[in-house]
Amino acid sequence: MSSVEAKQTSGAQESTLFVSADAHVVEPADLWTSRLPQKFRDRALRLDHHGNFVDTILPGLVNVTSRKTKHIDGKYFDDTDTLESRQRDLDADGVWGEVIYPNYALALFMPDHEMCMAHARVYNDYIVETFGQQLDRRAPVALIPLTDVDDAVAEIERVAKCGLRAINVPSMPPRPYSTDAYERVWAAAQAQGMVVTIHVGTGFEAGKSTIGEVFASMTGAHAGGIETPIARRLIEYHGAQVAAERALIGLIGSGVMERYPRLHFVMVEFDAHWLSAMIATMEQCFGPFTGADIEQEIGEYDHSRPEHDQPRMNKIYAVKWPYPLRPGDYVRRQVHATFMHDPSALALRHVMGTEAILWGNDYPHNEGTWPNSRKVTQELFAGIPASERAAILGGTTAKLFGLKPPLVARAEL
Repeated sequence: MSSVEAKQTSGAQESTLFVSADAHVVEPADLWTSRLPQKFRDRALRLDHHGNFVDTILPGLVNVTSRKTKHIDGKYFDDTDTLESRQRDLDADGVWGEVIYPNYALALFMPDHEMCMAHARVYNDYIVETFGQQLDRRAPVALIPLTDVDDAVAEIERVAKCGLRAINVPSMPPRPYSTDAYERVWAAAQAQGMVVTIHVGTGFEAGKSTIGEVFASMTGAHAGGIETPIARRLIEYHGAQVAAERALIGLIGSGVMERYPRLHFVMVEFDAHWLSAMIATMEQCFGPFTGADIEQEIGEYDHSRPEHDQPRMNKIYAVKWPYPLRPGDYVRRQVHATFMHDPSALALRHVMGTEAILWGNDYPHNEGTWPNSRKVTQELFAGIPASERAAILGGTTAKLFGLKPPLVARAEL
């Protein structure tokens, strides 16, 4: 890039409205121990602070220690999380608006429905209290457990009355998204104008009775030995993308996006480049096939039945795609994925559609781009047209979540 081009890119970057599609709030240490109904408090999610570390404890399920995150001024985030300090951090990062997810509460999609729903309601009340007067600029996302559909629908309707415009459901649901188990959830979400988000690493694996068992399965310990940290990291990273693909393919393949055309799904912190491969896989799965015999069958033949009555035989190539739009069209119309620094996604943006990819700084987590978002994205978006850059870095997110940028910034959206 020439010096003139670099200067032009920098200027466009400075004028672009940055809206993070992926940010987090650090919940107060006593949020659940002080607010849950009394019968749950001995099992409440607890945050024990000691020095530079904090223990996340969900009795009998989770016990994890992590180093505290620092604000831009060097103070620990867990100790001084206020709207003022948050705004200073985002101003320093050049970010105007944000979509806000939990920090510790992401662990709360647990099999025990009563406990899970009680924790979720406390968190949802907290984000309404904290951000409810700033919904033009911030979109806090409500937690919606799916362990009971009636309660899920009721909670969607309750938080909608509070002004929230987005919900979060688990990446590993109690029942697959390819079933009709959540039909009333999707209907309620569309009726209330909600965006449905699915955050990485949430929920519990089918067949696991506790979150503890899920965590144990991720440690890398196996009967044949212990995986190296590098291999384990790569496997976990790829596994997260597989979970995202499975959720979306289930939703598209079961017709959810055809039945609810105004419902948008946002996959959070899975990166975005895999969307192109997922589209290719779905499109290829349903042809068009040009083999000599597309009526070919395979399966279990019952010799006691006539040839035309073989319920266990499948014509694997003759199955037709049943919906009016192709799989990729549903992705481009209703699916979005957030990324932090994913050059492959930008290179493939026209495959999945520019509006399908949303940038986020993952504030205040270390794997994100904050507090260096302007520098990182300037390099990442070099050569990308200004209109596309504006859409990916904030324009699409602002529209999708109903944010209202300053008038001076709306002209470019």
